[in-house]
Amino acid sequence: MLEALVADAVNNPDAKEFKIELCEVDLGGTKHWASAAVGRNGSFRIEGYDLGAAPEMAWNSDDYEFNHTVSPAGARKMLAELIRERFAGDPSTFGNIADWLKEKGIESSFSAYL
Repeated sequence: MLEALVADAVNNPDAKEFKIELCEVDLGGTKHWASAAVGRNGSFRIEGYDLGAAPEMAWNSDDYEFNHTVSPAGARKMLAELIRERFAGDPSTFGNIADWLKEKGIESSFSAYL
């Protein structure tokens, strides 16, 4: 399912946003869904939805929706920090990032100067 969502987002550049599903799990009486999206303007949003016993006990309603939005400037900083956490401190970082981009099917270009 995740692969289909990513493929749809990549193949549809006019889409309003690039969205992926992060999880869909049954937590023993409560179903939980979470997704992340990058808006056309560069903002980032993570959203979730719980259905079942947990929200019923907490709020007397069997469903609970929530989201967290990051501005485009904050999303750029978030991306840089995530890259730092994932790749920093390794002398083979450049190659690792290039390999990761290729593995994920993310188009990139390479240039070098001597």
